[in-house]
Amino acid sequence: MGKIKIGIYPYTYARVSAMKGKLITKSEYYKFLKMDIGSVIKTLQESEYKNSIDKLAVTYDGVDLVEHALNLNLVETSTKLRRISPKEVRIL
Repeated sequence: MGKIKIGIYPYTYARVSAMKGKLITKSEYYKFLKMDIGSVIKTLQESEYKNSIDKLAVTYDGVDLVEHALNLNLVETSTKLRRISPKEVRIL
């Protein structure tokens, strides 16, 4: 398989770049380490992770809720990227 040129897939590149900008930054991560679990959940609920937190809050709480919500968000994001990407770049 040859190199994939970004210019050929501008839509996918733009979507990935936009999603990358929504990731938790290093400084946010260090802030989370100083928070109690309730504050972490509240902060996540005010971000891109809201839907994941809301879906899982019925079943989980505390650290389990955070872990499952982050994992669910990762799965949903990966699925979305595969769906919007041309066949040639799905392997990435």
